[in-house]
Amino acid sequence: AHWMVGLSFGCDVTMGFQRHDHTAKFTVTILSGNAVIFNGALHSHAVLSITEGTAPSWWKYPFSRAVFLMRDSRQSLAARRRRDARRLAA
Repeated sequence: AHWMVGLSFGCDVTMGFQRHDHTAKFTVTILSGNAVIFNGALHSHAVLSITEGTAPSWWKYPFSRAVFLMRDSRQSLAARRRRDARRLAA
């Protein structure tokens, strides 16, 4: 993926990021209501841990989270064009 925006809700999470060229590795704590923006073409990412009991009072689940993820639409269009080109070539 290219540019991605994730809106996190529920418990706090620790996410790990690493550049695809393996030159930089770091972690970020994301709180409920926070957004994370990154270039997925440059960084791998993973949820490393979820911190139980850190959700807002209105969140009814003690150990869960939800994320609303938005991706750069140009990536989807480019992937569709590559797929269509492969089908035509076959």
